[in-house]
Amino acid sequence: MCPDRAPDPQPAAIIVRGLAKGYPVGGGRRGETVTAVRNLDLVAGRGEFVTLFGPNGCGKSTILKVLAGLEPLDAGEVLVSGLGPGGAEVGFVFQDYKESLFAWRTALDNVAFPLEARGTGRRESRRRAKEFCEELGLRLNLDAYPYQLSGGQQQMIAIARALVYRPAVLLLDEPFSALDFQTNALMEDLLLGIWRKLETTVVFVSHEIDQAIYLAQKVVLLTRAPARVARELVVTLDGRRTQAVKGTAAFVALRGQALEVFRREAAL
Repeated sequence: MCPDRAPDPQPAAIIVRGLAKGYPVGGGRRGETVTAVRNLDLVAGRGEFVTLFGPNGCGKSTILKVLAGLEPLDAGEVLVSGLGPGGAEVGFVFQDYKESLFAWRTALDNVAFPLEARGTGRRESRRRAKEFCEELGLRLNLDAYPYQLSGGQQQMIAIARALVYRPAVLLLDEPFSALDFQTNALMEDLLLGIWRKLETTVVFVSHEIDQAIYLAQKVVLLTRAPARVARELVVTLDGRRTQAVKGTAAFVALRGQALEVFRREAAL
């Protein structure tokens, strides 16, 4: 299995039609709103890796929050695993790993938390969480507390926690933006390895165009706010990807196509 594998013929994991979402301005006292997303259509096949890329503030995070059921939609239709927002089990990885992890729980107990929250006993949750970390190949001290781990290791724990109950869909909101260049590259490859093993549908918000292309089977390029889909870029790169592919002619060509859309939409 590799990032350029053929699309799954089974029904799509995510279907978005005509999505609209706005927020009240000034506390909503005058009934005024600002529209973050308008008439957005998006489809992610089962097991597909999709990245979202667009101008700052264009509504990328809002789209993820609606998919996860964390924000209500104003109009349109959203189906995740055939269910409305909030109906399907979805893993969510936030940008700020320092705030998303429980500081008073060890790494292992952080991973085990979703299992406990679903009614599994603590001992069994810890056992399953440890086995899951081993399955993913995470090499870190699971008895350490978050403050004792590096930023990359903390984000590894956040990803494992989001996946430990094996949701069909994983949503990631710029999860590597606070990491240094080397750690970022390591985390990209780790995430691709996890995706290959679990065959989870992934929607990944990125502010780095190289990252968006490297990870994805499909890059969804968004307009400036209110967000709509400007173009979908299918990524076809031969073989199992390594960081070296970023220097190939095929990759550079894809980057050029994406940047052309971005410059137009960001009015650069």
